[in-house]
Parts: sequence; structure tokens; C-alpha cells
Amino acid sequence: MVLKRLLWVWTPHPHQYAYRSMRTTTMQLAHLIHEVEHNRNHYFQVSLPKKSGIGNQLHYRPHRTLLVLVDFSKAFDSIDHRVLSRLLANIPGVNCRRWLRNFLCGRYAKTRVGHRNSDRRPMLRGVPQGSVLGPYLFSLYVHPLLNLLNSFAGVTADMYADDLSIIVKGQSREDAIPTANMVLQKLHAWSQENGLAINPSKCEAAWFTLSTHTESDYDREGRWPLVVAGCQIPVMTMGASRTRSFSAWISIHD
Repeated sequence: MVLKRLLWVWTPHPHQYAYRSMRTTTMQLAHLIHEVEHNRNHYFQVSLPKKSGIGNQLHYRPHRTLLVLVDFSKAFDSIDHRVLSRLLANIPGVNCRRWLRNFLCGRYAKTRVGHRNSDRRPMLRGVPQGSVLGPYLFSLYVHPLLNLLNSFAGVTADMYADDLSIIVKGQSREDAIPTANMVLQKLHAWSQENGLAINPSKCEAAWFTLSTHTESDYDREGRWPLVVAGCQIPVMTMGASRTRSFSAWISIHD
């Protein structure tokens, strides 16, 4: 009943695919594929030297797509009750806000080993596991994050529960990776301010391109490293011949 009341006055972010009617992981995957194909069909001009060595010639090339998959460590257990309370203050309905605050606050935990109990400790973070409201409160918690990430030009950010995917459109690695690093710095700063921790060891990245022979699609000298939370992560290059394995790659790395 409380969840129904909450959903009357608040709508989950359109880029959050979990906990929403008629939304599935398949729809998020379809959206990722759509973005890759849309970018491939959007061409830009580039001026290159002619083979004769005299003058330049215009060429048309499709935009590339950089996909970054970001993992949060124990995201549901890291929710700061103070931050969540500030977000709840923006929800209409005094009684609904008061009930949700009471649902979160005043919780204690203790550890029992054999017949001995530890002292009680107040629970200042996390949402009750197994509760109906918990996932929706997390969705409310990251609502500002999705607004922030989707405010950058050429960037699309989606989430399924606590799994975040960031799509960056670019003409080359030299163009896309600096943009991605700027967005990831904003993400890292937001995460630190709001008590969430990024796990770089579980983050993944892929570079989607129609061409496998264009030198700008590779970074053999490491000139454009992708950095997540201070750690460099490898970027897999996927050419047009490998697009059929895109869905399988996403499923494996989800």
C-alpha cells in the first residue's frame, strides 16, 4: 500500500529499467544496440590526403560508440539515510514522507555468536534487505545521478538496478575517451559525496566501430587511457563483423 502511494507521487527515472512495469533487461539491451546502430548511421566528414599526395579529399565516416559498464560495491547497503531523507523531502505528501523516514530510521543491529551478543549499533546506511520498498528507495537515491549523467551532450546513461551503463558517441577514441573520462570523474565525485563506491575491477568497456583498419579505432600506444575511479580499464574493440556477438557480450559481462 505504501509503495502504491509512493508511485502516485514519484515516477522512477526513465533511464532506470528495473522495478518498472513493462521494462526488462532485454529492453535495456535493445536500447544499447539501437544507440550503437544509430551512431553508425550518423556520418561525419573528414579531410584526408589523397593517395597522390597532392591535396586533400573529403571522406565520410560513421560515428563510433564507447560503452562503459560501471559496477558499484554493495550499492544497496551503502545508501546514506541522511541523503535519502533529503530526497524524500521533495516528495509530495507529508504522511508518506513521515512513514518512509520512520521505515528507515531507528533501526539497530547486533551480532550473535553462540550465546553472546554484541552491543547494538545504529543502522545509518542501507535499505532493509528483502523489503518491497528497498529497491524503489535505491532508485530514488540514484535519480539525481541519472539526471547528471544524461545532461552531457553525446552521452546516454542507463541503469538496471545498481548496474550502470554509459554510452558515449564520438568520431574517434581521441574524441570519445576524454569525454568519457570527464563523465566518469563526475560520476566518481558524485559517488563519493553520496556514499557509493565504484568497483573498478568489475568495470568493463567496449569500442564499437564499422571499421577495423582505421588507425584511430585503436590505441596501440596507450595515448587515451580510460580511467574509472583512479584505475585504468581496458577497452575492447568490436568491429562490424562482431556485432552479432554484442548481445552475448553484454549478457556475459552483466
